Amino acid sequence: YKMALDLIFKYDLTPVIYQLENADVLDKLAKLHQKVINIHVKVDTGMGRIGVRYDAIEIFAEKIVEYTNLKVDGLMTHFAVADDLSQNAFTNEQIDKFDRVIESFATLGVQPTFTDLANSPGAIAHPTSRSTMVRLGGILYGLGGDVLPEGIAKPELRPVLSLLTKIAHLKAVPAGRKREREGGHFGGIDHVIEPLSCGASRCGVSGNLPVCRVEGVPDD
Repeated sequence: YKMALDLIFKYDLTPVIYQLENADVLDKLAKLHQKVINIHVKVDTGMGRIGVRYDAIEIFAEKIVEYTNLKVDGLMTHFAVADDLSQNAFTNEQIDKFDRVIESFATLGVQPTFTDLANSPGAIAHPTSRSTMVRLGGILYGLGGDVLPEGIAKPELRPVLSLLTKIAHLKAVPAGRKREREGGHFGGIDHVIEPLSCGASRCGVSGNLPVCRVEGVPDD
């Protein structure tokens, strides 16, 4: 963590902040360096991963603006199911929540340069989510495939690279195995008709590669 903090000041990076403890440390270091550091505040509007809880953002905003050496230059969140058009109501709810977050900061006099929530499927399937910036993943590399939902107009994409890796773990999957979980391109194994071998690569989880959940091993 200390190394990451040093890099922020060395290369004038913009860190993502969602915990006041980290903001406090960064503000104190910024004072020592006699700098004002731009930060991005991440809000959890429904993804359920990192970010300030939506129901706690007003209190967080009131506290974060008190730091004299930090400037909120960006607000961000992340879509949970933008690639699933059957769940558009949830995606629209996330957009509405994020708009209210922007309003909460505006009442405190904060007008960030960047407001961003759209990932690849968000940017293509939900144009109203593009805001002032988009954060593209798979389609940035020409990989639309299972990232973009069916039934929408899609941009012409061409892969820009090849990824080579080695198998880190190989598992025998018996016939009769059924899907363990549901969920977009992070789903588990479908019904297995014949025995097969399932390999786990060293690349981490990717929506553009087949994913096999291995019993007893964390997904990440």
